[in-house]
Amino acid sequence: MAILTSEEKRTGKNRNSVVVGPAGPWHKRAPRQVRQSYESPADEQNWAAWCRHLAKRKFCPVGSLLPGKRSALTWALPEGLEEVLHPSGVLGLGATEGSTISAGSAGGQAARSTREAGSAVPLDQTLELIETLRKLDESARRKVTALENDVACRLARVASTPASAALGLECLAWCGALPRLTAHLPSRPWWQLVNRLISIASNEGPTADDVLAMQLLGGELPLALAYSFPEIETCQELADEGRRTISRSIDELLDGEGLPHGRHLHLLRPLLACWTRSQAIGHELSQGWCDRETQRQYAGLVEHALRLSRTNGQQVFSRADSKPWDSNLLKTALSFADDRATERVFRLVENGRQALRKIRGKTLPSPAFQDEWAGLAMLRPDWSRKAPRLTVSYGGQRVATELSVDSRCLWSGIWKLDVRFNGRPLERVANWEQTCWVSDDEVDYLELEMRLSEEVTVQRHMLLGRNDRFVFLADAVLGIQQGTIEYRGTLPSSGHSSFDPERETREGSLLVGPRPRARVLPLALNEWRTGASRGNLQASHDGLELTQGAEGQCLFAPLFIDLDASRLNKEVTWRQLTVAQQREITPSDVAVGYRAQVGKSQWLVYRSLATPDIRTVLGKNLMTEFLVGHFQTDGHVKTLLEIE
Repeated sequence: MAILTSEEKRTGKNRNSVVVGPAGPWHKRAPRQVRQSYESPADEQNWAAWCRHLAKRKFCPVGSLLPGKRSALTWALPEGLEEVLHPSGVLGLGATEGSTISAGSAGGQAARSTREAGSAVPLDQTLELIETLRKLDESARRKVTALENDVACRLARVASTPASAALGLECLAWCGALPRLTAHLPSRPWWQLVNRLISIASNEGPTADDVLAMQLLGGELPLALAYSFPEIETCQELADEGRRTISRSIDELLDGEGLPHGRHLHLLRPLLACWTRSQAIGHELSQGWCDRETQRQYAGLVEHALRLSRTNGQQVFSRADSKPWDSNLLKTALSFADDRATERVFRLVENGRQALRKIRGKTLPSPAFQDEWAGLAMLRPDWSRKAPRLTVSYGGQRVATELSVDSRCLWSGIWKLDVRFNGRPLERVANWEQTCWVSDDEVDYLELEMRLSEEVTVQRHMLLGRNDRFVFLADAVLGIQQGTIEYRGTLPSSGHSSFDPERETREGSLLVGPRPRARVLPLALNEWRTGASRGNLQASHDGLELTQGAEGQCLFAPLFIDLDASRLNKEVTWRQLTVAQQREITPSDVAVGYRAQVGKSQWLVYRSLATPDIRTVLGKNLMTEFLVGHFQTDGHVKTLLEIE
């Protein structure tokens, strides 16, 4: 902790030497009366001079720079942030010597540390403190008696606190309240609090793994201190470090166009909130908050935050009970973005086709996008609010998907994969990689690939029919030796929809509440339950589960999901087709074909699991790896997608 008093009141050798105050050298912007008062030993007179200056200066509190009745610190909190705090707060008010405070995500060690330190409480107390400090005024003096006692008696004994998002939020709350806390605290604990915040903001900062803590403590807090106390030289110096931290982090965390990496998607809105608050503070500083390139990426981030939102304002991949957009954050971010393209995306996301008619003729971004660096993709046919949307995050060894249709989320979470070969589970030996992306007038198509043990490869197909309104999902398990393959894939529908299977056939409907929103056809399984089939489609604890088994080198596990509301009551049927090569039937581990029919609409799916060769299905000669087509009224097949 910084020194509170100093016997040497001046530095240098001339009359213009800088006076040192309780938080270090005074800046030239500090009033002469304040600096002169601190030339003498610390007493009530210099504290009174400082308090008079804070009360009279033209200053808009940090919290008042941004709109809303509630603190802007609560605009967006990362979902599942279960920070483990001491009951007296992360600044250690009430903590004992040597106690440690850690984030709940740190694992068992953190839990043991907090148990040793005392009782643990959730983030609720952090939010309660933020709200208490926001409402702090002269009339609330009785309510802050405990706060005064804790700061005065125990702050000096606080051990170092590990960095966390909760620490950042509380530090920012204290910083915003400090100018008003002079009415509630005596000199010594008030300056101790200032020095504690300066020490945290001046430190090398949290580990790079804690992305949000880095921005709160290393970026926003230095800017807030520089704005709140321009009279203190150390606080002024912190502004440059805060700008560098934010600019460097935006450059590292975003793809150059404002899109974050998939592994940081859960922090998209908390980071946007942090950078929006930082921008509001930066506008009050002489050098702003960032450079031009950073501002451009910020506008891109606002656009992607809009794209990656559900119709009800929740972020994709969030829980079904998560909070929607904070209107004040959205309004402020759009204002700071100051970008016409971002404004158009906002109008399209909010109003869909109605907005599209008003801005027709202007350059519009594609509703679908894919970014290999970020490991993110969205398959979407148009900007209407009811348009089906399949969002995919494929960074690392897991693939997360979220499907929404008619403004309803059908599933959201990890698309689980379990493959066994000759009874042994296969392990992942590489990350998922994007191998193909197609977006045209007919389809959006994403293909991923991952290597497993035993020299097995899985290719994952995700296709959205733009006009036909269906989703096709499939895993192709490709091996190099004969054996028994067991496959299980699970879509995370739990919490969003329920599966209602048919009694006599193996398809079923996905229901949101009592209403069906989609129909699922397991194309590789026998349509009738009375027929033999090595597999099943059923609801499980984790979601909608498809199981299949096969003998051979390869296996193809497809699902056809019809999303068209006008077809949900139509009759359905599907068949496994015969694939021939040189007038001989090919085994199912060489090539497969399927025909699906819903009402009068019919589709053809073909997949080569071996090296592509000239093969025939339904009289159509193919030398391709993957094909999806739509049967026209004259019986011919219109190709929607063909991968050679």
